[in-house]
Amino acid sequence: MNFIERPRQAFWPGILLAIAVLPFVGCAVGPKYHQPVVPTPPAYKEAGNWKPAQPNEQNLGGEWWKIFQDPQLDALEAQVNVSNQNLKAAEAQFQQARAAVRYNRADYFPTVTAGLSATRTRVSAHRPPRPQSRQYDPCPRAHAQRIRSNA
Repeated sequence: MNFIERPRQAFWPGILLAIAVLPFVGCAVGPKYHQPVVPTPPAYKEAGNWKPAQPNEQNLGGEWWKIFQDPQLDALEAQVNVSNQNLKAAEAQFQQARAAVRYNRADYFPTVTAGLSATRTRVSAHRPPRPQSRQYDPCPRAHAQRIRSNA
């Protein structure tokens, strides 16, 4: 009997030790990392006829497509602006309908609430004694008459 209980007693400290050591096992990374040396060319072969970019965003203001001087592109941009407003209104209606559906479906799911309160009641040691408990008589006159008639 003692032989059976001993392995069980030795089992738990080993498990607890393994659980305590397990998070630190992944910290061993290995030897110190050294970045390999890679030969870098002084210039790229594609850089021959290229010149550095010189962005000029000041000329690309609100109506950037007018630099192409294309009346058909101007008409399409005007049409897109109107369509974008219609699309924004339709998207807002869709979001409103989705919110209404979520609001109405919320009653199907349970509600979890939590609250915390504390009260303290203390009865004074100097209070008057409690009166004897009496039963409430809704008709005291009728009761008195019954007692007199029975006597």
